[in-house]
Amino acid sequence: MEQPESAPTKRRRKLWLWLGLSLALVGGTMAASWYFVKRQLSPIISAQLTSTLDRPFNLGAVTHISPNSITFGPSTLPPTAKDPDYLDLASLTVSFNPLTAITKKAIAVDITVDQPQLYLEQDQDRRWVNIQVKPPQGDRAIEVALNDFKVRDGVITLVPRNRAQELQPAVVTTVEYLNGKFKEQNDRLDFELAGSFNPEATFKSQGRVQLSSKALAVEIIGKQLPASYATSLLPLPFKVSQGQVDTDLAIVLNPIGIY
Repeated sequence: MEQPESAPTKRRRKLWLWLGLSLALVGGTMAASWYFVKRQLSPIISAQLTSTLDRPFNLGAVTHISPNSITFGPSTLPPTAKDPDYLDLASLTVSFNPLTAITKKAIAVDITVDQPQLYLEQDQDRRWVNIQVKPPQGDRAIEVALNDFKVRDGVITLVPRNRAQELQPAVVTTVEYLNGKFKEQNDRLDFELAGSFNPEATFKSQGRVQLSSKALAVEIIGKQLPASYATSLLPLPFKVSQGQVDTDLAIVLNPIGIY
């Protein structure tokens, strides 16, 4: 005669059943995440950057991958025949929640850029940036939106022009960090950054830029900055050739009157 199954045995069986179902669910989610990261996210990012910037962006090879992030190796935005500006970076890490891409066909990503080398040359109209930022066009299998944007240990080379449109000596600055957050459907970037021209000449800045109109509002606090740098890089109504300055400036560049 069979003995009735004891309560502890039933509980153990249910426990193992739930454990098995949980592992299967986790395994399925992990598999879907890995497939999304390896097969879909990389070409999506490369294509969207190229489309948005209206310039080829060469995304590096994948160097690290996990279910919620992917890291690309050395990448570059090369110069063009019409624009000498370029960007080289050591690595680019994209972090995200893969479940939103799988279930909602949309994904918000955080981007961290390490050791970028940025070269900017003023054009003859004394504009620093000539990239035309375009909104995403056409139907996409997965919509990608930028959330947080971080830069670590960067170097920026700025080549200004004087009023006679002649190129001046390059100004090199290091960027300790830049933290940015995209808002208004990726059309506005709020940011803060810190850097230096040398160990004594340091600066901090915070502001916002409207990408579609290129309108900029920024506050710059600097200590012991070379005066010649300040007057050659910033749209100031005067020129100083020597000495050092401490600055606390609020600058608004407003092409179409947003601010």
